[in-house]
Amino acid sequence: MNILFITRKYPPIAGGMEKYSKDLYESISGLARVDLFANRLGNKFLPIFLAAAAVRIIVTGRRYDIIHFGDGLLAVLIPLVHALGKATVTITVHGLDVTYDNPVYQRLVLPRLYAADRIVAISRNTRALCLARGIPEDKIVVIPNGVSLKVPEGIEPARPTGLPSVSEHSKILCTLGRLVKRKGHEWFVREVMPLLDRSYIYLIAGDGPEKQSIEHAITESGLGNRVILLGRIDETEKEWLFRNASLFIMPNIPIAGDVEGFGLVLTEAASRGLMSVASEIDGIPDAVIPGETGVLARPQDARSFIRAIESARPDRDRVASAVAWFDWKRIARLYLDEMKKAYDGIPARGLERRRR
Repeated sequence: MNILFITRKYPPIAGGMEKYSKDLYESISGLARVDLFANRLGNKFLPIFLAAAAVRIIVTGRRYDIIHFGDGLLAVLIPLVHALGKATVTITVHGLDVTYDNPVYQRLVLPRLYAADRIVAISRNTRALCLARGIPEDKIVVIPNGVSLKVPEGIEPARPTGLPSVSEHSKILCTLGRLVKRKGHEWFVREVMPLLDRSYIYLIAGDGPEKQSIEHAITESGLGNRVILLGRIDETEKEWLFRNASLFIMPNIPIAGDVEGFGLVLTEAASRGLMSVASEIDGIPDAVIPGETGVLARPQDARSFIRAIESARPDRDRVASAVAWFDWKRIARLYLDEMKKAYDGIPARGLERRRR
């Protein structure tokens, strides 16, 4: 089976979807013949990339049995594939590419999803979003994002730049990601940190539009010595956080039209044995095996988060063992299996049963 994988997000640009694209391509390439056509230059080159992808489909599309698109925006290219002939179209949707609140997008892009032969939703929540928009159930399958269980070669833990000395008795809570409203950083600083024992410190790694709001929350709550904004960190510093933190925190809050499709960083942290406490919202529950890789708390419920944090019993060996369920080697086989079924005209099987 010949597969063409088209993605508009790929390294060296950093981000969750870029990582997903790279990991999926590398994992599935070990199981089938896969050609990659990727945008490695970022969103500002998207119009040029879409035109180039269309040319690639016109010139070479007939060579492939499967053409897989990396996210919902690329659904604009599905009619072109079908117009040219035989290739079966599969596409991954992540959540925001379904809910993006732009009239042009909703009118011109989203309807093209209906023409896909198989839609891979990265969580049950994303599947529900598709169903709510009238996409047929027998086209949608849920396959979670995978995680690499191996530390990349050459990555050695390095203490984050600017991190002050930390007492050996401190319990480190850490967060890593883009500083946007839905991530709930400001809420956690204001509502949870003041109620936790002073032995807890909270390290926030990342940058984004909510940075100033978080800084104000730290100052106004008098938590300058317990909540530290690290800014952007590199892979070696991230490795240090994952290995030295007591818990990973993902305190997302509900924001209309802005959903968390999965929570890839939770499985990445778990691959290093780091347990998480996360909001039970959007696609996040599909990234957590409750009681094994993490604990779920009610969103915007400070007492629920405090109970989860204080009752957590992190066991790095157990966490690292449990997260193997998300191993990209297994996830890639699920992808390939669904591609073959779509090619053979077999309806989607819906939800994968996960062990608890």
